[in-house]
Amino acid sequence: MQVNGVNSTPNFGMSFRLKGTGASSLAGKFHGFSDPKIAEAHFAKDYIKPLEKLKSEIIYDGRSVIIQDPHHASAIEVLDKAPEIKTFKDMFSARFYTKSIGLENDTGYHVKLYKNKEDIPDFERLSAPERQLKIAKEIGEQLDNSGTRTTESLQDTANRLKDLYA
Repeated sequence: MQVNGVNSTPNFGMSFRLKGTGASSLAGKFHGFSDPKIAEAHFAKDYIKPLEKLKSEIIYDGRSVIIQDPHHASAIEVLDKAPEIKTFKDMFSARFYTKSIGLENDTGYHVKLYKNKEDIPDFERLSAPERQLKIAKEIGEQLDNSGTRTTESLQDTANRLKDLYA
């Protein structure tokens, strides 16, 4: 009898997924350039490679970028809107606009703090889905590191309060 080891550790090397018309949408973008393979290589290096270390799963379906929170069964849609950048004490905060999947009219935001203004990616010059993927990376890193949700929806807060005090 031969016994083989089983790798039971999760594979966090491929957290980017395409669903629906995501592949066709990206292919259309790449074919808008003179050499689609070079455009694809640059896209992979600039947008997909930085997502590889995330535990959060990032899904592109051709129109939306979704973040599957690794610590909860919740999913967050990244809205195609540049974040608000504000100063906070001696740091800078970026407010990323999101929408919880499965909850009606539940738009919200996630905030990430940066020590230096130079650390904040230039979201203004990007278009969809590049801007959304960059934002998903920023939110995904925060979700991975925190182990808890950084913001909660109105309904989540109500449910939590009901569990605590009802």
